[in-house]
Amino acid sequence: MQNFDWDDIRVFLAIVEFGSVSEAAGELEINQSTVSRRITALEQQLGVSLFERARGSRWVLTAAGEQMRDSAALMQESANSISREVLRNNTEISGHVTITFMDHGTRSIGVPSIAQIAKDYPDLRLTMHISSDELDLSAREADVAIRLAENVPDNLVARKICSVSMGVYGNQEWYDRFKAGERNIPLITWYMEGRPTEWLQTLMPESYVAYRANRPQAIQQMAKLGAGVAAISCFEGESQSDLVLFREFGIIKEKHLWVISHTDLRSTARVRIVRDRVIDALEAAKHQIEFELPETEGR
Repeated sequence: MQNFDWDDIRVFLAIVEFGSVSEAAGELEINQSTVSRRITALEQQLGVSLFERARGSRWVLTAAGEQMRDSAALMQESANSISREVLRNNTEISGHVTITFMDHGTRSIGVPSIAQIAKDYPDLRLTMHISSDELDLSAREADVAIRLAENVPDNLVARKICSVSMGVYGNQEWYDRFKAGERNIPLITWYMEGRPTEWLQTLMPESYVAYRANRPQAIQQMAKLGAGVAAISCFEGESQSDLVLFREFGIIKEKHLWVISHTDLRSTARVRIVRDRVIDALEAAKHQIEFELPETEGR
């Protein structure tokens, strides 16, 4: 495979991952005709068909494509390793760093810390990716990540900050109605099932899921507007004057909060600085993130 164009291999792997020319083109930020042209050229060079093509459906690997997939993945990992090696030996406090985090109350901590880094190191170019999607650090999609997880892979440098506390929150009207004995209360949950949703439904079996959302901000806003009650991180809930914690239910400890980066980048100065600053900011807010009720409260 030494005579192959690496860009053709990247296109091949993108189609393998996404299953269509249009999605692969979007991921690679090139047009669909370029994707098709590169795959056709690669197939002509090999003398085999790599995909079964069907209009309006996903592309499926042929037997030859299956054989090529593992070798192509090794080439991709080698290319990623070269990129990480170059960065690892770079000690200048300049260049680009991408940080990604899921918005479970960490945005209001992470953004100010990153803004301060930008002031202190004007030659750094910082990109923030706030999403429920987990970017791949090994593939250099991000350099530093704030992530909720039970554990992290061994190939990552990880610092565990604390667990994230969550409580049942609603506006004052719903809390008053709850205290008056009302139990058939609409619930606002994450769009996928998970531990917080299951916990909420167990605590309030007479209630019903009325709304689902895929962003914590939307869930919080719906709760503020009186659409129902929700499981919200205590860090966010306690900072909102128009949200009330249903203290009768106590709190739940969600997954651990981690700050992680790839092992190969541990000595890269710009990545280390960003990582350490974010850790410092989260450590300073740890008692708010891992919120505790007094022992006399809750169930």
